[in-house]
Amino acid sequence: MNNAFKLSRLAKVVIMTLGVSATPIMTCAAVIGSQSGDVITLTDGTTLNGDARYAATMYGILIPLPYTPKIDLGTGSILNITDPTGSVNSILIFGANGSLNADRLTINATGKHASALEVFGANNSLNLGTGSSAIVVSSADGYASGMMIRQSSLLADNLHISITGNHGVGLNISGYGSTANIGYGSLIETNGVDAHGVRVDNLVGEANGKHASLVADALSVITLADHSTAVNMQVNSRADLGSHSQLLTSGINSPGIWSVGGNLTADALTIKTTGLKSPAIEGRENSITTLGPGSVVVTANAGALVAMDDNVTLNFLGSEDNRNSISTTGLYGASAQSAGSTILLRNSDITVDHVRGMGLQSYEGGVINGDGLTITTSTDAYGVYAFSNGAVNLTGETVIDVGSPQGVALATPYVAGAPGIITATGKMDITGGVISVGGLIDLDFAPASRWYGSALIDSKDQGHLNVRLSDSEWRVAASSTLDNLQLDRAQVDLSAAADNAPGTTLTVANLSGSGDFTLRTDLVGDGDGVNNLSDKIMVTGSSAGSYGLTIKNRGSAVTRGDEVLTVVETPDGAATFTSNADVELGGYVYRVNKQGTNWVLASANIAPEEEVVPAPVPDDKAPEVTPVDPVTPPDKEDAAPIEPVTPPDEAEVTPIEPATPPDEAEVTPIEPATPPDEAEVTPVEPVTPSDKEEVAPPPPQEEAPAEQPAVTPPSNSKPTPVISTSASAGANFLNIGYLMNYAETQTLLQRMGDVRQGQRAGNVWLRGTGGRFDGFASGKLSQFSLNYSGYQFGVDKRLADEMPVYLGFFMGASHGSSGYQGGSGTMQSTYFGLYTTWISDAGFYLDSVTKINRLRNQFSVLDTQGNRVSGKGVSSGISASLEAGKRFSLSGRDGLFLEPQLQFTLAHQDNAAVHASNGLDIKLSDYRSLQARASVLAGYAISQPGYRLNAYLKTGAMREYAGHAAYALNGSREKLSFQGTGWNNGVGVSTQLRDHTLFMEADITDGSRFDQRLLNAGYRFSF
Repeated sequence: MNNAFKLSRLAKVVIMTLGVSATPIMTCAAVIGSQSGDVITLTDGTTLNGDARYAATMYGILIPLPYTPKIDLGTGSILNITDPTGSVNSILIFGANGSLNADRLTINATGKHASALEVFGANNSLNLGTGSSAIVVSSADGYASGMMIRQSSLLADNLHISITGNHGVGLNISGYGSTANIGYGSLIETNGVDAHGVRVDNLVGEANGKHASLVADALSVITLADHSTAVNMQVNSRADLGSHSQLLTSGINSPGIWSVGGNLTADALTIKTTGLKSPAIEGRENSITTLGPGSVVVTANAGALVAMDDNVTLNFLGSEDNRNSISTTGLYGASAQSAGSTILLRNSDITVDHVRGMGLQSYEGGVINGDGLTITTSTDAYGVYAFSNGAVNLTGETVIDVGSPQGVALATPYVAGAPGIITATGKMDITGGVISVGGLIDLDFAPASRWYGSALIDSKDQGHLNVRLSDSEWRVAASSTLDNLQLDRAQVDLSAAADNAPGTTLTVANLSGSGDFTLRTDLVGDGDGVNNLSDKIMVTGSSAGSYGLTIKNRGSAVTRGDEVLTVVETPDGAATFTSNADVELGGYVYRVNKQGTNWVLASANIAPEEEVVPAPVPDDKAPEVTPVDPVTPPDKEDAAPIEPVTPPDEAEVTPIEPATPPDEAEVTPIEPATPPDEAEVTPVEPVTPSDKEEVAPPPPQEEAPAEQPAVTPPSNSKPTPVISTSASAGANFLNIGYLMNYAETQTLLQRMGDVRQGQRAGNVWLRGTGGRFDGFASGKLSQFSLNYSGYQFGVDKRLADEMPVYLGFFMGASHGSSGYQGGSGTMQSTYFGLYTTWISDAGFYLDSVTKINRLRNQFSVLDTQGNRVSGKGVSSGISASLEAGKRFSLSGRDGLFLEPQLQFTLAHQDNAAVHASNGLDIKLSDYRSLQARASVLAGYAISQPGYRLNAYLKTGAMREYAGHAAYALNGSREKLSFQGTGWNNGVGVSTQLRDHTLFMEADITDGSRFDQRLLNAGYRFSF
């Protein structure tokens, strides 16, 4: 309030003291002029137009000294006071111990300087009833004031105060003993520079323990210009805003609540500020602010909650079923900026969308305690930021999400000799990294917690980063370092980094507990382990406990099967690391084994290192040892959230001049620059509050990239690599092609029965076949089986009556179900071909077959870690067979006979490619096969008119002379050979009824490369 205004008010007091007519006035409902005296009564609906002046001020109602006010303004009265060039005051009360009563009163005051109601006398009681309003308008170079109550009381409900003009207050409750209870739904609006909505102070009167106070419910306070606080609390003032009040400001340096020593409480309070340097709440020295459940804070261009100076407490207390929320595009959600300032947040959601913003910020000894918080920031902001002796303590169920695991969830930047402190305990869900540069960070994750981010420590000034995880998961987003890592049945996943990121190295000074680690590997790198980008665990101090290792299968890896890689390094080998499952890398299987004090990944054929057990010491040579009782560590106390601070005892306080928020009210420190490596750093001097500005903090100091994991050179022994289930299944497509060609070609008897029966001009035939192959029982492609069935259809024509040569065409299809290690597959073969058969009357025959086939295979298997892998491949082939035999009848046309047979089959199968779903590429070579079979049949023939029957037994040997093939697993070549021998035995029958021939044969083949069980049956019609 300017000096001219003070002088004007002083003149009024002098004039009233000298004696102004104080005759009681009784008026009728009408239009009247200014009223003065000790008793003023207006009938309902009276309109009063101010027309009297004192000390150059036009007034409506005046109660001078020494009169005791007795004012009754009725219901619906209107006071109009207008002086565009001078000062106006609708109601002036200098008398004490009186009263004013009104209901639905309307005050309109317009002037260069304008005021609606000013009460200077003490102990007056004012009751404005329900629905009263005051509209005050001043000129641009003047001031506007709504209602000022000094050492008196105001009672109203649904009160509306609107001021347009500079340097005023909508509602000013001033002085010890002043109270205002403005009931439910009141509205206070200001539009002018330095025009506050509500101010509560103790600037007048003696300190008698009765502090100035405001009581309201569902109050709305709106300020539209710069330097205009919604609620301004002064020393020892009180305010209770009830429930569902709202404070809205839009000017620069216009906080929602600015409190110096005041005590304010509210539930479900909404505060919205949009101006620069306009926090929602700014708590200064000795102030206490408590917002209960359902409170909402929204700020733009400024932080939300700030506490600074000594003995400042700011409580933001939501409940489990009615949480509080903070949303800001300013620099921070909550900031404790000096020693003695404390912020308590409970069951609250904080959202910060600001470049380098902070959900919680604490420094200069400030303390923030959070219980049940959710903090969400943009990807380039910080979740929690503590430095220069600032402390943040989090308990309960905490969620921090900075938008990316590469962001910073918790950070303590370096300030020499003044570490930031962050502690967190309870169930947590954190997305973002944790960085301690000379700070003290302790995280205790309760069961079912989750952390997705990295850890970084620079132990300047003995700073530390300690993490304990109980039944929780840490997905490590990048190479990380920390002091102490304690696991209790926890999961640490080093494979969570981006696929194109370098290998993740977890460096821990001290490791203890029990849990599981998940890692990725890149065994080969650029070749022979150069630029290896595998994940790795490095313990630099001490190791203890038992851990499982899951090294993720990677089918796309380019491996040979003989690589060796160190995955865990410890200085003492005291901990135990055990592989949870074998590892498939490329097409090969690896296993974790201990080597010295480290653990390496090597071929599954390498036996693990045996533990060396020291020899027992004889009792007579054993040194005497005095047992020492173990030291039991003290129980860890749970960190309980700090309860809201209650106001201090009422004390006698000397009145002081009002504290006005400075232009730079919102204070954020200039953060100390990160020192260069190994350089001496001079501590940054504290910045005085009046000079502080919002300055985004620089990113915490980053650590140099971790060295690439060392690769243990392979030993001289080269164990035979073990191939993976997917490699075995894909490579077995070679075997399927070979075996199906063998099954589909077979012999003349199996194809058409005994063609000597009923030789005619031609034949039409159909046969079905089914069987099983069990093959390759040893070697890399072992444990393979194939159940198959199929059919063939053919037709042929005798070339001439005098020439017993038949030329025929056939086609067929086969379907199969293959069994592999860890899964199964399907096979489909389609083919067609030509055959030529010559049969002599002497019982000799020649049969040649040419066949072209198309083979489709697919598989689905489980890898060593239970993941399903599938793949498919297609290839084509061609084969030619030549079979010859001669029947020797031992007792004429009927009876016993012997029939030696000889068959050669030459085949070629094209190469193929199989791309497995796990990234494994399997290249199958083409191959050639030359197979020979020598068999003899012993049978019995029966001939009757229109009927013939041949039954036989057969036995023979077969041999593969070629059959060299290969397959490559991501380029690593493996050989395969079909060469081997086998023995074939069977029984069959062929019977002819006139033009119809039925035939059947069952075979068993036992070989060095495969076994077969076959059942073959068919029908032929001769014409």
